[in-house]
Parts: sequence; structure tokens; C-alpha cells
Amino acid sequence: PPRPRREANRPTPPPGPETEPTDPFKLFIVTDTQTPAQWAGIKIPARHPNGDLSPCYLIIRSERGNNQLFFSARPWIIGLIFAVLASIAFWIPLVVNIERRLKSLSTATDRIAAGELGTRIDGPLSEKDEIALLGRSVNRMATRLEQNVSGQKRFLGDIAHELASPIARMQAALALLERNVAQPGRHHLEKLDNQVQHMGQLINELLLFSKASLKESPKQQRVLLPPLLQRAMGSELPASLECTLSIASELYVTAVPSLLERAIANILRNCVRYAGSTGRIKIIAQAEANQTVSIAISDEGPGVPEEALPRLFDAFYRPSQARDAESGGTGLGLAIVKSCVESSNGSVTARNLSPRGFEVRLVLEA
Repeated sequence: PPRPRREANRPTPPPGPETEPTDPFKLFIVTDTQTPAQWAGIKIPARHPNGDLSPCYLIIRSERGNNQLFFSARPWIIGLIFAVLASIAFWIPLVVNIERRLKSLSTATDRIAAGELGTRIDGPLSEKDEIALLGRSVNRMATRLEQNVSGQKRFLGDIAHELASPIARMQAALALLERNVAQPGRHHLEKLDNQVQHMGQLINELLLFSKASLKESPKQQRVLLPPLLQRAMGSELPASLECTLSIASELYVTAVPSLLERAIANILRNCVRYAGSTGRIKIIAQAEANQTVSIAISDEGPGVPEEALPRLFDAFYRPSQARDAESGGTGLGLAIVKSCVESSNGSVTARNLSPRGFEVRLVLEA
């Protein structure tokens, strides 16, 4: 057969019979270019029975082709690296696109859950993949919720409007009766008159809540804040209660004046109701760095349970289970605050203070 041509690791000539091999256990591979075969060998020392050392070679022959025994791993490693890089180049844009669309879905659903029912999901919703179908479903859900809530608030406002006239006639009739009833029975009329006045107050709050939440309010305008705060304080705070006001003399906000004054008045009324006998009330209004104005109204009362904070601005929700006027009224005060502030494109939050106290913060555009 033709002599194989060695490609690498040509073996050294065997040493003499009495010498130790210079490089034992050295592996070499030889490829035959004429016949499809590969040769691999290793030089090992061997000792004859007479004690002489001589080199020996352990040779393994492999047919080339599909049953090739000896091969180079380099092409496979290069191919694997190329496959990984190609996979990364293909999948990264797809994963980034999916992540962006899922983030948009998550943000929109969070805003809908927070009460911003006008939120809609933007993006390519005309596609036929599952994410686009989910986005269209969320938009339909938000539209239906907005219609239902808007209809409910309109219905509530219509009912309150219809009840306002009978309540007013009842108050007028009670006033006439008080003139003609003898003194011993007049206290019964006074109790009835108190209840009718409470009903009238509830009707007025329902009307204001429905109008503010439907955003059917006058156009916003630049409002000078100090006089507005002074009017709210004068109408809601008793003269015996200490209140400190910290505000710049030329501080403006963009809002609906009547609704903003109503919101601040409701907050001050709550402060008087729950903390009027425990300490002073503080009002701090200041301009912020992001072209907004914050108004922080705090008291030194007991605050509310932490688990009640997320629901304080829900309509008819109160931390106390009681519903009488002495324990907190109708539960519409802070809901009206939120509706009035949001009608001015603002936001409102509440938190407990340490070690004692409660704060409501309004943020409005400057």
C-alpha cells in the first residue's frame, strides 16, 4: 500500500536497544490523502525479557467518512458559536418587542385599576397575535367600564337633583310648623329638621361628586393660591383652633377655583372633625421643581389604619363601620376631594405621620 503522508507530530526515530525513549507517550495522528483512513499512534517504552529497553508504537487505524474516529472539534465549536450568535440576533428583537408590549399592557391595566378608565392601550393592535388580541380585549373592557361608571354617576346625579326639590320643600314646611307648634312639642320638630338638613347636605354632596367626577366643570384658569386658602380656612376653621399657613404671596396654580376651594374645605373639615381637639393644623404650599405646586394639609390627630389608606378616596368608604354624622358623615368628603382635584388635572394622596398625625397632599400644575 502507498505510504501515508503524516500531517502532524511525526514520530522520532526509535532509540537504541539499551536507551530510554527520549519522548515517551507522545501521541501523533497521520492522515492518508490517497485512502480514506486515519492513523493514530502513541510511542511507549517496552522492556524485553532480557531486560533491554526498546520503543514500541501502539497504532490505531480508522476509516474516514461517517465512521471517522479521529476528528477536529474546532469546526463544531465554530458552528456552535455561530448558531448561538444567530439565535441571539434573531430572538433579542423579538423578546424586546414582546417585553415592550407586555409592559404597555401592564401599565395600562394598572392605570385602569387606579380609576383612570379613559386609559387605552397604544401600539399595533391590528396584528393577529395573542398580545394584540389581549390589548383589544383590555381596551373593550376599559370602554365598557367607563360607560358603566359614567352612567352610574349620571344616574346618581340625576337622583340627587330630583331629591333636592322635595328636601327644600320639607325644610320650608318644617320652618312653618315650628311657628305654630307649642313649646313642649317643638323639640321633636327640631330633631326632624336636623335630619332633613342632613339629607339636604348629603344631596348636595352627591350632586357635587357626580358633577366633579363627570368632569363637567368650568374651564381651568390661573388661580392665586393664598386668597383661596384664606377663604377656605375662614369658612371651615373655628376661631379657637390654631392653624399655621406657610405659602409664598405670589403662588399660582392652574385649576378650577370653585372645585379647588371645595376640595381644600373638605380636607379642613375632616381635620376639624377628627383632630380639632388634639392640636393645630398646618398648611404648607410650595412650588416644586417639576413645574407643579404641592399643598400639604396636616393635623395632629390619630390618623387612620394603614390598610385603609388605599381606599380613603373611594366613594362611601370610611374606616369606621359606623355611618352616623358624629363618626364621620357620609363617606363622600375625600371622594369629592379626589374628583375636584382630578378635574383640575391634579393628584391627591394621603399618609400617616410619625409619631402622630395625618396628611393630605394635593399636587397641581403651576
